[in-house]
Amino acid sequence: MKIAPCPICIAVSGSWLLIQIGILLETLKDSGWLLFAAILMGGTVVGISYRRSSTCWKSVVIVVGMPSVYILMTNLSWHTIVFEVIILAFFGYLFFGNRESVDGTNTKRLGDELKNCC
Repeated sequence: MKIAPCPICIAVSGSWLLIQIGILLETLKDSGWLLFAAILMGGTVVGISYRRSSTCWKSVVIVVGMPSVYILMTNLSWHTIVFEVIILAFFGYLFFGNRESVDGTNTKRLGDELKNCC
C-alpha cells in the first residue's frame, strides 16, 4: 500500500506540530504562537471535513473537531502531541492510502473521474 498525502496537508499539519513542539520546548514563548497553532489545527479539521462530499460528514467532523482542537490546545503536553500524531496518521491512511485492488479497478475508476474533472 502506497500513501500519497497532499503537500498542503503535510505543510499545515507539520507546521502546527512543530509550533506545538517549539512551545513545549519553550523555544516559542509568545502566546501568539498558541493561537497560530490553533488556527492551523482548525484548518486541518476543515480540510478533513472536505475530503468527503457528504454534508453530514462535514458537519460531524467540524462539530467534533473544533472542540477537540480547543481541548488539545488547552491541555498541550507531550502526550497530546503523541495523540495528535496518531490521529493524523489514522486520517492520512484513511484518506491518502492507495487502496488499489488486484485487478486495477480503482485505477480505472480514478482515471475516469479525472477525465471528467475539468
